[in-house]
Amino acid sequence: MSRYKRAQTLVTHCKVFQCSKAGPYTKGFCQPHYLKFRRYGDPLAGRAVIVWQPVPGEEWKWVPGFEDLYMVSSVGRVWSVPRERTAGGYLSQHPTGGAGSHPGYPSVSFSKDGIRTYWAVHKLMLLAFVGPVPKGMECLHLDDIPTNNFWPENLRYGTHAENQAMMRAASGAHWQETHDVAKIHASQISAHSNQPRDDDGKFASGGCVVQLAGAA
Repeated sequence: MSRYKRAQTLVTHCKVFQCSKAGPYTKGFCQPHYLKFRRYGDPLAGRAVIVWQPVPGEEWKWVPGFEDLYMVSSVGRVWSVPRERTAGGYLSQHPTGGAGSHPGYPSVSFSKDGIRTYWAVHKLMLLAFVGPVPKGMECLHLDDIPTNNFWPENLRYGTHAENQAMMRAASGAHWQETHDVAKIHASQISAHSNQPRDDDGKFASGGCVVQLAGAA
């Protein structure tokens, strides 16, 4: 048996990921993938290609521990490098993903050496642009909005006490805004209630007559 034929008998499946087409195999590919490889130089020719398109002012860095696999940007986008078994592209982010994710925070999943891990995007950003989290510190959103992932404008490391203070400040600002709106509505109702009524228990408002609830 020739060396070429002997090599063919050792191949038991197409080396294109998730291809289950039966042999014979040539150069490790099933016949459809081999024909594409011979014609185009790529067994996956014709597959949609996702183009990496940075936005103005966006900076990209490799994710430590996942170099040559994943990158993260200063505006919170995550890129998976196209590889033999994956098309790559921008990763979908799920604020309330499944087990192992970070509810409320945009998260992505990475795969390396057959192991899948889940990461909050803001933690990846600080890890890539600043470095590992210092002992006794955690990741802070300065405006306390989990989806506003912008570095360095809105992300930094800080203490737990700082994080709690920012949360209280953001909560207080929201309460004050709601309280101010309620006061405006109350003043409008009061001003309207003080308008003179006619003999039928109705308000006269700008030439229009408004019927009071329960008035005869």
